[in-house]
Amino acid sequence: MSIFTENLDGLKKLIEEDTKRKDSYTSIAKNIVFSGNLNRKFNELLTDAEKNSDDPESWNRLGAFAYQKGKFPKALLYFHRAIKHSPNNYDYWNNLGLTYYKLKRISQAIKALKKAIVLDESRSGARFNLCNCYMELKNLGQQKVCWEKILELEPTNSYAIFGLAMVYDKKSEHHKAIKYYEEFLGNEPEFFITWHNLGWNYDEIGNVDKAIECYEKCLAIHPKNNRALINLAHAYVIKERYMDIVMYYTKFVEYYP
Repeated sequence: MSIFTENLDGLKKLIEEDTKRKDSYTSIAKNIVFSGNLNRKFNELLTDAEKNSDDPESWNRLGAFAYQKGKFPKALLYFHRAIKHSPNNYDYWNNLGLTYYKLKRISQAIKALKKAIVLDESRSGARFNLCNCYMELKNLGQQKVCWEKILELEPTNSYAIFGLAMVYDKKSEHHKAIKYYEEFLGNEPEFFITWHNLGWNYDEIGNVDKAIECYEKCLAIHPKNNRALINLAHAYVIKERYMDIVMYYTKFVEYYP
């Protein structure tokens, strides 16, 4: 009899003795079974990898499983084993780079991801992960290069369009930020924070009417967005719309006392 079976038998007895606690004991039982299944799956993958130690995909599967369960140091070890047996595999280098990123080992992540890109320049996955590394480093110049390259490969990729808009936003290149935010909103009109960001950039170039329009669209989707509320109130100050100033300041204080 396994430890999982023993525990489940014990829990069954507790449930029978105290039905009021049935839900909590059932939940515990499910967690034990789930944990047991995970351990069993890991052991199966490990056995397969050790049995087929020259098969890189066996190590990659084991690494992917460890990664999914948040076991990043183990995942790192297994991805390295996969690369040892297949050093020119794009996916293995990309997986390794992503794992280094999760461990906050950014310079090593960048090195691994660049290797993946060299192996296959036509795929964008490693470039996305590389962008995330440069975002972690707050390197706007390299972020811009990454997003632009992704857009060369996938001209309508919304995530890259938004990323490039954010780069120009942070660089205070407002007209370019506006261009890419508007392009993004053409595909993703319900993404409320983009309406706020677009409004703020219009504010910065002095187009208060467009800023107000964008802030209002943001609040139509997310009525309690604090930045849109306060910035809209400020915009109404410029327009001398006093009743609107009072209304939005009142809402801000009501939501964020």
